Amino acid sequence: MTKRNKSIAIIGGGICGLSSAYYLTKAGFKVSVFEKNKSLGGLLSTFSPCKKIKLEKFYHHIFLSDKEAINLFKELEIESNLIPRQSKVGFLKDGKFYDFNKSIDFLSLPFLNLGSKIRFAFAGISLKFLPEILIRNLTAKKILIYAMGKKNYRVIWEPLLKGKFGRFKSDISAAWIVYRFKKRSGTRKNGREILLYPTASFQILIDALGKKIGKKNIFTGFPIKKIEEKDDGYIINNKKYDILISTVAETDFKEIFGKSNIKDIEYLGAICPVFFFKKPLTKYYWTNVLDGLPFSGIIEHTNLIKNVNYKSSIVYLSHYLQKSDPLFKMNDNDLESYYLSHLKKIFPKINKNLKGFKIYRVSNAQPIIKKGFKKPPITVNNKLYVTSMAHTYPFDRGINYAVREGKNIATKIIKAHS
Repeated sequence: MTKRNKSIAIIGGGICGLSSAYYLTKAGFKVSVFEKNKSLGGLLSTFSPCKKIKLEKFYHHIFLSDKEAINLFKELEIESNLIPRQSKVGFLKDGKFYDFNKSIDFLSLPFLNLGSKIRFAFAGISLKFLPEILIRNLTAKKILIYAMGKKNYRVIWEPLLKGKFGRFKSDISAAWIVYRFKKRSGTRKNGREILLYPTASFQILIDALGKKIGKKNIFTGFPIKKIEEKDDGYIINNKKYDILISTVAETDFKEIFGKSNIKDIEYLGAICPVFFFKKPLTKYYWTNVLDGLPFSGIIEHTNLIKNVNYKSSIVYLSHYLQKSDPLFKMNDNDLESYYLSHLKKIFPKINKNLKGFKIYRVSNAQPIIKKGFKKPPITVNNKLYVTSMAHTYPFDRGINYAVREGKNIATKIIKAHS
């Protein structure tokens, strides 16, 4: 490692910020990471559902195709903790659950006719070969109807897009959905989807990165309220830094910095209820909800992670919504009642099964990738670098792409200041 004389401030202690800090520290730069929350990890941060066990506040896993994330585990010498897990996926339609794991499962779905099933299968294979430049100015709705037909769109894709993007469902870029097909194409072994999840939780990744960066270089519970720009750097908390990296949402950065020539990008927020039950609700890890409920997914964590004694069956609900939605202002107990009232439509005796709950919320959970979207630049000079969940385009945000973007910024800085 060669020591370099540039000091770098990183705003945001999520996986992108920590990855960037790790690679820059490894290259010999002096790095300081500022995180407004008391714990590191961002959307990957954890809590303790029971003694000595950690669990993510928001559901996470890694795909077999997530090479950047897997390689980071290897670099940190913690890859032995990354365990392959067989995932079971289902649909909830008209109050009934249907398997969606093997080809025979899909062919037996009663709510699609044979023609729709054939179109779905062929489109799933062919769409992933489309390059981004050809589909950038198309909507997901248009390309899905064209490739799969109106029946498939109305029954499957429209409910899923509405659950993810709400009123923006018809505006979403075709690239966003096509690159999800590309992403999932490398996640199966012997016809089964295999996901990766650490021995206990992703806290092991956060801890390993924190150790490499150094405790004295990480400032948690430290919201930055102002950044003063100088010709040769930036002043934060009366200390000068030569280079500034922002890994937070564009609107948050503009609020802190006071100005930015980076275009604002709209985000949806998310409310993520975590329920603890005495017994499992389903046999699935991931259930796609097609029934118009407020949540688009039921993620039963303990159906994927079977080697950890959580002392409960743990269920996340996936609910994206606008930050102006009244639910964001609702207290946790009222939110519990709200979500349980909808779960009761599927599981009438759910109250007798309930042990407890947690509610987690985030205001910037999902960038709204509309047609015509172009990946934002990450720098306008050699002293300011900006990245965010929107920079993972055309892929959707996730651990792998947070690592990739963090490493990408570090690489550019190393080249510019070598």
